[in-house]
Amino acid sequence: MWSIDSLDTSGEVGSSYVAQTVMDAARPGSIVLLHENQPETPRALERILAGLRRKRLRPVTLPELLTLDAPRARQLRRGPKGCPRPDGGARREARRGPLGRPERAA
Repeated sequence: MWSIDSLDTSGEVGSSYVAQTVMDAARPGSIVLLHENQPETPRALERILAGLRRKRLRPVTLPELLTLDAPRARQLRRGPKGCPRPDGGARREARRGPLGRPERAA
């Protein structure tokens, strides 16, 4: 259901990493996966909200988003293929570095 995995459950990656992961992929209509039980998420969320404001994007709840831009019947019938990403790419996956931790793409 989400279009951006914040990677906040990827171990000790830090709030800056989580925030940058979200901001690199944030677009109008993006749905961001965050976990409230991760220690870095609250600090990352502060940075994410500020970054969204700089991009002139307004964060909304999922019910608000679906009210503003409800999927059409054709999209629902096609499932995940019914809602392609704006950039045409696949869901963003983290590259793994040493010790299995995510690493930033250069």
